Amino acid sequence: MHRNALFVNTARASVVNRNDLYEVLASGSIKGAILDVFDNEPPDELDYKIIDLPNVMATPHIAGATFEVEDHHVRIMNKVLIDWFINGIQTADKIYNKEVVASVI
Repeated sequence: MHRNALFVNTARASVVNRNDLYEVLASGSIKGAILDVFDNEPPDELDYKIIDLPNVMATPHIAGATFEVEDHHVRIMNKVLIDWFINGIQTADKIYNKEVVASVI
């Protein structure tokens, strides 16, 4: 990366080696970083070392939290829950922990 590069990660923390990220940020090899995701929730010691650097802006995993996205997720969730609990349709492809939900029925 160029020395004036700004690294932005709003996807997954695993797309970058955080030890290497810390080194390039701490040494000034790149200009800075904006991070919306971290390896650990809550952040661990290395995450905080990165977050505390003066050339890092950290956000609490909200990059995708637009009104449209949140509204869309709510509609999907409500439809699946209504189908599951009220209409008895228990084949919803959007429920990923079906065994947990099934145990409360």
